Amino acid sequence: MSEPSDIAARLDARLVSSSLLTGGVSAHVTHLVLARPDGTRLDVVLRQHDAGDMRREAAVQRWIRSHGACAPEPLLVDDDGTWMVLAYVPGRRADARDVDAMGHYLARLHALPMATAPALPSREAPDLRPWLPANHPLLSVPLPKPEGRGVLHGDFWPGNLRVHEDGICALDWEDAAVGDPLCDVAGARVELTWAFGEAAAEQFTRAYASLAGAVDATRLARWEAFTCAAGLAHVDQWGLPEADVQRMRERGTAILERVTRTLTGA
Repeated sequence: MSEPSDIAARLDARLVSSSLLTGGVSAHVTHLVLARPDGTRLDVVLRQHDAGDMRREAAVQRWIRSHGACAPEPLLVDDDGTWMVLAYVPGRRADARDVDAMGHYLARLHALPMATAPALPSREAPDLRPWLPANHPLLSVPLPKPEGRGVLHGDFWPGNLRVHEDGICALDWEDAAVGDPLCDVAGARVELTWAFGEAAAEQFTRAYASLAGAVDATRLARWEAFTCAAGLAHVDQWGLPEADVQRMRERGTAILERVTRTLTGA
């Protein structure tokens, strides 16, 4: 683990304060307030975790920024990729007011030239077998054929988005990948349904399609089933209040029932 005082020294600044940012699961995130020699303030975020490689995360954020989309600016990256320092992104967490902006941001991300992107893992057709009972009717539905590929955020939900005067900024790119764009769309739909209800998910999808074009309902339903089933298998590990867990389980069950009807005609 890197010490905040060491980070301050590497940025030619003095540590004023540090505070743990809560809400994440995979990384230890600390907000540092630093003072430069000229007296100006510098706000940064220190991200640390034992798994994964933050060098790749930093590379994709630099690539995103080079194309004019909003992502945090990497300032320092550990040689081993176990931590990095980012410019702090001010603003509020995205909520139900922002679903149109969320859809537009994601459509623009998926339209970026994938050929110039840094090397990223691949995310292809969703495999439901680890997450559903062996007799579940969705397991008899053939896997959809991917149509088109793009750079994926990998965890696009309101908690990873900040809203500021220039619009939406996406944080936490550790799950970035290349693959079927509907993976991102489905993940956002499930999270929006859990948080705000199905109407918010439908509004988000319309906003996405207004820039990206028509969305294949069959592929989207399969990705929704995958995201929802996997999420429900882990929801107890996220440290959420019991009332939130119960709401997510109820709405998640409704999502799985809906996509089962869509995919099986039952």
